[in-house]
Amino acid sequence: MAVNHEFYEAYLASGFDVRNRRVFLYGDINEANIGMLVKSLYILEANNAEKPIEIIISSCGGDEYEMFA
Repeated sequence: MAVNHEFYEAYLASGFDVRNRRVFLYGDINEANIGMLVKSLYILEANNAEKPIEIIISSCGGDEYEMFA
């Protein structure tokens, strides 16, 4: 299986990959993480509303209220 370095670079850098339309949510779910996720979704939607957006979640939990954002 080939390693996709772009995927990991985007994941480690900011949690946001514009070219491949991916948003990464990792760590505890809290106000900062959800804020980044929502901003990223708005940016991707503004760039091209027709293409799907992939959200990759790696979290053990966090704030229930923020999760529903």
